[in-house]
Amino acid sequence: MDRLTFRQTLPRWSVPVYTALLSSVIGGLATGPIAAAQFNRFAPYGLLANLLTVPAMGTLIMPGAVVAALLGPIGLAQPGMWLMEAGSRWILAVAHWIAGWEGAAAGVPAPPAVVLPMLVLGAIWGMVWPNRWRLLGIAPMLAALAVWTIADRPSVLVSGDGLLVGVMGPDGRSLSFPRGGSFAAGAWLQRDGDLALQEDAATRPPFRDEDGMRLAAIDGLTLVHLKGKGMEGRMAAACALAPVVVLDRPAEGVVPEGCLVLDEVALRHTGAVGLEMRDGKVRIIPTLDARRAWDVQ
Repeated sequence: MDRLTFRQTLPRWSVPVYTALLSSVIGGLATGPIAAAQFNRFAPYGLLANLLTVPAMGTLIMPGAVVAALLGPIGLAQPGMWLMEAGSRWILAVAHWIAGWEGAAAGVPAPPAVVLPMLVLGAIWGMVWPNRWRLLGIAPMLAALAVWTIADRPSVLVSGDGLLVGVMGPDGRSLSFPRGGSFAAGAWLQRDGDLALQEDAATRPPFRDEDGMRLAAIDGLTLVHLKGKGMEGRMAAACALAPVVVLDRPAEGVVPEGCLVLDEVALRHTGAVGLEMRDGKVRIIPTLDARRAWDVQ
């Protein structure tokens, strides 16, 4: 049974519903991965929302726009505008209603750079090749989704101004402070697919207060974050607690041997960086250019 014959067998009242459902599924499959990769959000109830709103677009808004365009030059655009308003109000009401449901938005971690090209390649292959050859396009798409699911986010991130440090903990990324560095905090949490606010993320382990300093330990790496006036004078105490110290202003005095200090001066040259332990060494990875990396004793 071909598509036309199948549609002819449907009851007349169900054809608009079938069309809306099919267009929503196709549109969601086409744009969903791109939207999730760019905005790190997934709407589980998006199909239901589209099913409830697409008919209003076809029966109210589009006809209303045509009526308004045709009758507008003679001053009779109001009936068309009224139809457009009614359809728009319905769409907004549905969006507001579904957005209030629990779980209406889900976070999605950022994918590696190779994922979207692989998805697009598979989709183009499926559209270009005829017959069963098009099924081969599923392979790169499945491979892209597999790479997406196993991709890891950096364990430790340090903002380029030294105002914030983010450490991936058991409950998600833990932030060193509830305020300051809000741009970095929003970007990190978004790319993690984390819907938490900065204030909430700052209460998560492993960050904790230690003698007025913020201390965290993860994957064999222990660090201290110092922020605020006068903290530059506590370098010795911080280095006694952890081999890595982050400071939001220039360090003062002699840095103890074996202590890595990422202060305002160093971060001004590197920008935001990631940290990880490898072979017993702290590895610094500048996030602006992941190809540049070096080991620090």
